[in-house]
Amino acid sequence: MSETDKRPGRPEAGPLTDAERAWMRSYETSLNRRAAVEEVLFNVANGKRGPLTRDECRDLALKLGVPDDFMQPRKEAPAG
Repeated sequence: MSETDKRPGRPEAGPLTDAERAWMRSYETSLNRRAAVEEVLFNVANGKRGPLTRDECRDLALKLGVPDDFMQPRKEAPAG
């Protein structure tokens, strides 16, 4: 067994299980969402864009905390 085949918490080498693959996809998606939020915040901090509105802050918080599979389109409040 080569060093590259060893994984922490899993002493045996071999193909990834379905659960491990699903976790890796989930983790990758989570990192991508965090990077997108980080970019927006850095742009505000560096003066490349103006302050965030209340709705933008809410959307960023949801992006960090709610998986894409559970996100629902926001309904606009009726005018008037």
